Amino acid sequence: MVDVVDDADNNSKKRKRRKGYYTDVAHFSNINRAYRTRPGYGHPCKDFTAKEIIRFDGILMYNGVRGGDHALHHLWSDPQDCRYSDKVNNSMRPTRFLDIKKYLKYNDNKAGTYYLFFVA
Repeated sequence: MVDVVDDADNNSKKRKRRKGYYTDVAHFSNINRAYRTRPGYGHPCKDFTAKEIIRFDGILMYNGVRGGDHALHHLWSDPQDCRYSDKVNNSMRPTRFLDIKKYLKYNDNKAGTYYLFFVA
């Protein structure tokens, strides 16, 4: 199991000594977004932060606990709908959720290839 450490809150000395898992995921996702986007095409997308990636994972877990419906968009739908969640709606907008879903990357494949190519 992955030891989840969020270094976005640097108040603790212990957290300053090591880099958080979600910080790496946000970094690799930003690299992937920069690589895959084309200038002038689609809506602009800001860099991802570790806190946003944590919220993204939290929304997925929250949806799974509530029954695992594949239609995640209902979490942001009409407040009269029983599947609506005010917690999810306040934590992240649906377009940001879809941006993270589109560009989420857990590693940098190009760095590994680069390393193997030039070191070997």
